[in-house]
Amino acid sequence: HYILSWPAHESPRSEQLFDCVRHTLKSLELSKHQYVAAVHT
Repeated sequence: HYILSWPAHESPRSEQLFDCVRHTLKSLELSKHQYVAAVHT
């Protein structure tokens, strides 16, 4: 498990959030694995 978070004053759009998810998965060499990503406010 890992968590991506932003400061309270930032509110990225869903597209930006999932772009960050894909970027971190690629950086961790996990992009070919199954994953579940969710947005929690």
